[in-house]
Amino acid sequence: MKTRAWTALLLAVMPGQLACRCTEKADAQGPAKVAVRVAFPGASPAEVEQTLALGVEETLGTVQQAVSVESICRPGQLLCLVEGRGPAEAADPLLGEVHLALQRIASVMPYEVDPPAVWALRPSQGTSLVSLSGTQDPADLAELGRRLRSGLLELPGVRLVERIGVASSRVVVEIDARKLQLFGLSGEELAQAIRTADLDLPGSASAGVDGLLLRIEAKPMTQDELGRIQVGRSQDRPVLLRDLARIRQELGQPGDAWVLTGAGPGLALRVSWTAGARQPALRQALERFRAQARPGLQVQRFDLHAPGPGSIQDRGLVEGWLALPAGTGAEQRASIAHKLAQQLAGIPESQAFVLLMRTAEGKGWREEADGLLHLRTPSPEAARLASQRLREALARIPGLRAHARARADGQRLADLEIAIRGPDRRVLVESAERVRARLESLPAIGLVIGQGLEQLPELRIELDRERLASLGLSTARVSAAIRLAMHGERVFTLYSAGQALPVELRMAARRDPLDSLQSINLRTPAGEQVPLASLAKLIQDLAPGELLRIDGQPAVRLRAFLQTSLDGGPEALERSLARDLGPAVQVRVGSSRR
Repeated sequence: MKTRAWTALLLAVMPGQLACRCTEKADAQGPAKVAVRVAFPGASPAEVEQTLALGVEETLGTVQQAVSVESICRPGQLLCLVEGRGPAEAADPLLGEVHLALQRIASVMPYEVDPPAVWALRPSQGTSLVSLSGTQDPADLAELGRRLRSGLLELPGVRLVERIGVASSRVVVEIDARKLQLFGLSGEELAQAIRTADLDLPGSASAGVDGLLLRIEAKPMTQDELGRIQVGRSQDRPVLLRDLARIRQELGQPGDAWVLTGAGPGLALRVSWTAGARQPALRQALERFRAQARPGLQVQRFDLHAPGPGSIQDRGLVEGWLALPAGTGAEQRASIAHKLAQQLAGIPESQAFVLLMRTAEGKGWREEADGLLHLRTPSPEAARLASQRLREALARIPGLRAHARARADGQRLADLEIAIRGPDRRVLVESAERVRARLESLPAIGLVIGQGLEQLPELRIELDRERLASLGLSTARVSAAIRLAMHGERVFTLYSAGQALPVELRMAARRDPLDSLQSINLRTPAGEQVPLASLAKLIQDLAPGELLRIDGQPAVRLRAFLQTSLDGGPEALERSLARDLGPAVQVRVGSSRR
């Protein structure tokens, strides 16, 4: 097993080179916490757990400052949360230890994974959300957001500004499968030809040797030069990449969320404040930005968390949380988001609203909701009325479970978080469904969202290993071909006009995933093209869409959004649930503030 081999290697591996991105993000007051995100493109939650999570958890468990380790395995992504011994304000020692621990396992991580992003979750005394919309050019909007972010970071008391809903540019190399077969080539050969055509990082420096830095100068490659890369030969003539692929630059989908406002699609900035920050500084900065921006640009502010009297505060705010059925696709999400935006625009008490509809990649820690919305009204009374209208509107949208509540005078309810742990995932899911049904029957609770419960359609591929061996093919070659056909592969970084553009190699899109799989051909060492359909059996099934682990144990989590205070508090609910569920699982109920 790959996981066992990796675990054994952890004890002997020398520190490797690992390019971690270390940043800061805001979180509620509490113990020191460090988060780790590792992208594993194309991997299922089960594959992420077996080949990545178990080894990362074991390594993070050796960190001296660590008290607990929690991980979430999602399609193509691993998230780990390390809780430390000290307070949140003193997270630097924990951050340093986690960084070093990840360096120790860099050389034994699966080669497909991207470098981990590592950040400390530091306490924030206040949070504002600023939305930008009203321009039809996404690239122009992204530039405006970058300028505003730079200006806000210079304000006294601002400690972090995150951009949400920003799409990134990339170069797509879309392969024509028929031409690929015609020239007798494989996707793997194309990927290797692109990788070896130039260096990923012009002027990149390797590790020093006895104090000497080594630098290899490489010239940037243009998009036209990319198309002229030779990928093979046919009838004594070179085959170029442009002969069998279409190369274009495109703006990808945002990695975290789609942002919709009253003026249409946009982006958002989440501004975190330290103690002592005051509202006028942000208001004046936004007024200056509006005066300098082009006419028609909409800039709105929503104060989500107020640290105290005299600080930033939004006296008429309505908050909402949205949950969609498991497996809801991008088109369905977009349709629901636009229907919801129309409903929000029709609420007479609404001064402005911003809707964040998350993508699968955008879900982070404690962000189980598929969508978040904020609606500003002129007064607490208007907020209460708007929240009632909004709940009625949400109930009319098919396929949507949601809750909305007014937060008048800056008050915030502490929602419930229920974690259930145990060795048997089947028992965990059954227990969580019982708890969910009980919570939904309580009048104080408006919405319950589960984490680690959803099942998604899965296409399982059973390989004929004897036939593979007879043809000289390996399961690794088959896996690489499937990953390229279904998800694409990042193979290069192209530098143009001072901009670094990732180059993504992928097969031409087909509507049915089965068609994409059945169109895959593998090239044997003898040069024969063999269709995947003759080497494997395709089975449609259901599989977990997300796997949660807490301190090495399988777990599920429920988040209950309150509309009034809970009788007896979290402690009474925990005792009652523990009696109902019995000793087969451990249950913990706590309160949390978003």
